[in-house]
Amino acid sequence: MASLDERTLDQQIEQLIEQAPRDDVTGMLIALMAPLLKQIAGQLQYFEYFVLQTPDRGWVVTTLGHRATPELEKTVVYAFPDLQDAQAVAGTHTEVDLVPLNFPVISIIFQLIALKQVESILFFERAGDRQRAVEVRRVDLEAQMQQIMRQQLQQPPPNLA
Repeated sequence: MASLDERTLDQQIEQLIEQAPRDDVTGMLIALMAPLLKQIAGQLQYFEYFVLQTPDRGWVVTTLGHRATPELEKTVVYAFPDLQDAQAVAGTHTEVDLVPLNFPVISIIFQLIALKQVESILFFERAGDRQRAVEVRRVDLEAQMQQIMRQQLQQPPPNLA
């Protein structure tokens, strides 16, 4: 896959808005967050990543322990750059059949907001290398979203003369 371009990310934003619930809020929220989602996606290398799913379509959440301080834990979702890496990790979970599915990068980042039990998504950027990843933390995403919302609330409506 090539480096990310703005047009592809815009198409992913439009697709996310089209698939959003018709509640007058979600689509508006996505449109408001579009620059932030594109900024984060722009730090990554791929348009799509593979995420492991359980048979009931839930994303596989992994709990990681800190090497020096084992009581410190973090819950993450892995996003793999290719199918082979995702299948290799799926094969290590013998207790349940996991299915690797590819998702647009914008959708994965947006889903992080809804996954309250997940602290980060780890995007692996090199096939075969599961030691280094780009981490997108939910707490950072939420803080940036709140800043955008505050800025929107401070701006007067455009139809005021």
